[in-house]
Amino acid sequence: TRKADAVPDRPQRAAHWQRVELTEVEREIYQSVESLCREARMGGTTPWGFEMSLLMAYRATASCIPAAIDYFADKLRTNSALELDDFEEEGESYEDDEPTAWSSSLRSRFKELVDLYKSAEPPDSKLKALLDTLRDIWADDDANSHPRRKMVIFSFFRGTLNYLAKTLRSRGIENCKIHGGVSIPDREQAVDDFLRKSTIPVLLTS
Repeated sequence: TRKADAVPDRPQRAAHWQRVELTEVEREIYQSVESLCREARMGGTTPWGFEMSLLMAYRATASCIPAAIDYFADKLRTNSALELDDFEEEGESYEDDEPTAWSSSLRSRFKELVDLYKSAEPPDSKLKALLDTLRDIWADDDANSHPRRKMVIFSFFRGTLNYLAKTLRSRGIENCKIHGGVSIPDREQAVDDFLRKSTIPVLLTS
């Protein structure tokens, strides 16, 4: 039996590469975090906790700049140690007393980036691209008298999921969210709501 016959309404995968032009401020923040990683010369004698905290900052920036800025601000405010729970990682461990980027001289560099973003308040270019894509897909469904397609949006960074959940909802797009920090009963409820309720078109997940 072919999958098409067994599951006629299965989701269709349409690969698509989307180029997003960042604003000058967004580009400066991204390149600055990238430069910090290069300057640290990771892979040598740098402590593992320091390297990992810097890598996580870079990955957060690549995922979602507004969420990354919130992440930086939280780390600077609490002087907290590396917390892998912020990301959907498995099999990683570190010593609590290992130095991190948040307990080093790099703190001032990250604070500069937080201050730059908050003073400039640039638009979120990636969010705009996402919203344009969702609206184009649903407009196509409406034009062809099809039920609006449901969307599953993935991110390994929980900060991105939290940011999108709040931001999409503020724009009238209801959504459900599941990740490793959500209890199993709540995950099951979120999936059920997404599948059953026509008013919830987006599922955010890791």
